[in-house]
Amino acid sequence: MFLGNVAPTISLPLLKILFHRQCTGLNDPSEKYFRSTREKMFGKKLEDMGGEEEWNKLEPALAKLNGWLSANGPGRDNLLTGDRIIFADIQLASLLIWAKVVCGEDSEDWKRLASLHDGKWKRFLAQFEKYGAVDI
Repeated sequence: MFLGNVAPTISLPLLKILFHRQCTGLNDPSEKYFRSTREKMFGKKLEDMGGEEEWNKLEPALAKLNGWLSANGPGRDNLLTGDRIIFADIQLASLLIWAKVVCGEDSEDWKRLASLHDGKWKRFLAQFEKYGAVDI
């Protein structure tokens, strides 16, 4: 259910919001390829994607997901199943990590995303920080 219904409504608008920022970390050949393939795919320049139109798609999709999480009850509303991490939680966390890294923690877009639903997405992501590095 998550992959078929929720992920596309969250992933695609978020990708469009972040596409132009993604280029700043790429070397010249990679940027040229990334830019040309995405611009061909969507029929417009990366800088022309991701405005309020995409935020207006992303925010209701996250609100729906927040409703699902909240239905688990207090103290169980930070994971989709309420008490254990599943693949869909990891998929969402990876999108949020990508957004945080690409935008930068001090950017307006990251602050906007992280603060939605009383900071739900910042709290959601925080529970995955312990998996961000592995000691060998």
